[in-house]
Amino acid sequence: MCRTLKSLAAYTTLFALVLWIVSPPTLAAGGSGARLEGLVLDLDGRAAAGHRIHLIGAGGEDLAQSAVGEDGLYSFAGLGAGQYSLGVELPDGTLAPVAAAPVRLGNDELARRDLKLVTSDADMTNAALQANYAVGQWWGDLSNPGKAWTIIGIIVAAALIYDVLDDETPASPVESDG
Repeated sequence: MCRTLKSLAAYTTLFALVLWIVSPPTLAAGGSGARLEGLVLDLDGRAAAGHRIHLIGAGGEDLAQSAVGEDGLYSFAGLGAGQYSLGVELPDGTLAPVAAAPVRLGNDELARRDLKLVTSDADMTNAALQANYAVGQWWGDLSNPGKAWTIIGIIVAAALIYDVLDDETPASPVESDG
């Protein structure tokens, strides 16, 4: 019983530490709004300089644009709480296909959304793309605390299962008559 309590205390401490680590960073007090930033990679995995990122509101409106720097980085600041999607405009003005789940921002929250350009080749398997997008959509829709709770739940469940399976209960002594 004592070992179980010690294990529970260790798991609770681990939980608190992980929750503290993955808590969403906030901007300095003063209410300067939410911030969204990220890295854009081309088909070869290199920084996609010269592109333009479009910030798209929940209603489909183009709210803002940000140029992608030579290092592949973009950023939007002073955003209100809400859900946003991102679009990528190529240097020639055409829109690039990109697979990215929408991002949900809270007040004064800092979020990062990296983007990788994908090919528009017609031979691509749509079923595989949809399956990967669905997983990304599910995970992307979780808030940072939701992601922390999911990870912590998996860790605690695995640790408890291990603890139960590893528990060495001493066998009762067998008495002999002699």
